[in-house]
Amino acid sequence: MLVKHANATAPENFCSLGGLLWLDPVSSGVNYTYHADTNRQYSLIDHVLVSPHLSENQELVDIHIDDHNTSDHYAISVSLKTESTNTKKIT
Repeated sequence: MLVKHANATAPENFCSLGGLLWLDPVSSGVNYTYHADTNRQYSLIDHVLVSPHLSENQELVDIHIDDHNTSDHYAISVSLKTESTNTKKIT
């Protein structure tokens, strides 16, 4: 049985039920990812979802403003800290 929170949005319910976290972008000059410049409509509708384990290593979530991008959505990236492990090749 799925339980929905009465005051939660669909993405919040999706994350809650799936055990995911929604990462918020840092301010990069804009607070939207979708832009329809001719209609003057802007919205933050693109998101990064990660497992709680990965969110502990979050360094940066950024919206990339690129004038050469022909899409009406800006790209989003996430930078994570990782630890390398030494591995031995078994022959």
